Amino acid sequence: MLTSVFFDILEINIAVSVVVLLAAFLMPKLKKYRVGWRKWFWLMLGIRLLIPYNFTWDSYAVRLISFSGEWQIKEAVKVSTAVLLCLVWFSGLVICLRHRYLCYRKFLKEIVENSRESFEERELTILREVLKEIGVGKEVTLYHCPLIASPMVIEVLQPMLLLPEEEYSDEQLRMIFRHEGMHIDNFDIVYKSIMLLAEAVHWFNPVVHKMVNWSYRDVEIFCDECVVEDMDKKERGNYGRTILDAVEKQKGLDIVFSTCFYGSQGLMKQRVENLFNMEGKKNGVVLLCVFCGFLLILGMFIKCGI
Repeated sequence: MLTSVFFDILEINIAVSVVVLLAAFLMPKLKKYRVGWRKWFWLMLGIRLLIPYNFTWDSYAVRLISFSGEWQIKEAVKVSTAVLLCLVWFSGLVICLRHRYLCYRKFLKEIVENSRESFEERELTILREVLKEIGVGKEVTLYHCPLIASPMVIEVLQPMLLLPEEEYSDEQLRMIFRHEGMHIDNFDIVYKSIMLLAEAVHWFNPVVHKMVNWSYRDVEIFCDECVVEDMDKKERGNYGRTILDAVEKQKGLDIVFSTCFYGSQGLMKQRVENLFNMEGKKNGVVLLCVFCGFLLILGMFIKCGI
């Protein structure tokens, strides 16, 4: 049973890798489209990577990988190559998930022990106003934490919004709260969790790791688009300055089950440039359908097995 799942995983992995590489080649030429379609494109690929079933049209499928032979473990014990590789894959999956989980639990423990809840009326008033404007119905608790260099949200059911021990103006707080509120409204922690699981299941493929990194990038850029969608150029400029003012403070912290306001310098540059290049761009729904359709068809003609 597990071996059959492993073969399906391989078939899906190959099909998704081809589509990811094709998309990576074409995306620089698709600048007339907004980022939103890419965010949902990566998510669909991530979900597909997590579904361990691939329908193959056997009559026309190309067998790309075939496993045969046996390994002598002990004098009286032989294990087929397929079973051995399946066990290696499953062991890697368990190790990846355990490592991420332990890192997150350690991070969460340190955050809880070192954070203090904010009772400053100025901050709480701005937070309530911004969340009401966005339409976030959840109760969001505000904390200050000296361990982080970037505002972030952790937890899904009971969101905690963390601020570094920095002084922010009312305008900066409004921009930060709006950005993190959009992450909450878009369920981006759930999004990142799905991509994490896809990365763990396909830990052996560097293309999948790259895809996940691109998805995290596009989550941030799409969130920026949501934040500034109704802003004029002056307000967008203020938002861009809020991002750039903190580039030197960013230490590259990236916790999967969280959202971060800042990012690497390369990402920050892309985000700021995108703020002023949104008008007139298409939503990319057709592109999304074309790529996903190609993925489904491609998977039908790939075969792996004994």
